[in-house]
Amino acid sequence: MMTGVLSSSSYRTVFRRLCETLSFLTNALSPGGLSPGAPGHEDVIKVRLLHSAVRVLYKGRSQGTDTTSSCPFSQSSLSYAPINQEELLATLFLFSHLIIVGVKKMGVEMEDEDKEAYHHLWKYIGYLIGIEERFLNSCFDKWEEGGIVWELITSRNCSVSPTGVLLTRRLLESVNDALKIRSIFRREILEEIAYYLNGDEAHKLGIRHSNRARICLVLLIGYTRLKDVANSLIPSVRAWSLKRNKTMVQFMKKIGLEDKPVTFRLVNERTDN
Repeated sequence: MMTGVLSSSSYRTVFRRLCETLSFLTNALSPGGLSPGAPGHEDVIKVRLLHSAVRVLYKGRSQGTDTTSSCPFSQSSLSYAPINQEELLATLFLFSHLIIVGVKKMGVEMEDEDKEAYHHLWKYIGYLIGIEERFLNSCFDKWEEGGIVWELITSRNCSVSPTGVLLTRRLLESVNDALKIRSIFRREILEEIAYYLNGDEAHKLGIRHSNRARICLVLLIGYTRLKDVANSLIPSVRAWSLKRNKTMVQFMKKIGLEDKPVTFRLVNERTDN
């Protein structure tokens, strides 16, 4: 939100930022993507520079900071600045631990070895993006320990706020707008997936629950489980699934990025039209 992009009044701008993140993920998770000079490595460095720009922007606007709240991290490391070490760790958990938990909820089982490998990959990304090694080693060592640290961070920082509700609504509506989802029922299905994945916190974010959409979601999860089993047993099905997933990702990136390069800029450096 600090960059101004996700709070933009233009759904097109919001969806572009989502697709920039998607591009970041596909580049970083591709074989060799994090090697020096590779697209994923360059994207990580660009995001780190973007974070630095946000800190400078915030420092210029801020009239003072609150240093009274308790924090499990040292004040010298956090300095109570935006995108600090604690917030970077929280974001890292979003892309690692919560993804593992989320895909399981949607019907996909990962082997323990794959979970550890995926988690270790994000530990390296965390290092590249500027998280101190002492925090990575103490808080981000094993994927199964991530839930404890995540609960600690969220219990201290997460609460209901108008900004959180606005961000959630912007994200949902930007996807509906970009994919031209006009059917009320299809919009309900998208929102029900978000409701299901967010659990007890969903209603606090203004995410609406739909009983009829939940039926479709249950069927979708059942289909995903069957496909996951087929992928593990039948090589041709696995190859088809991989090809289909790559096609879907490319389709989303084409819609959102419109064949324009990813810039990772602040909102006041781009136009919304």
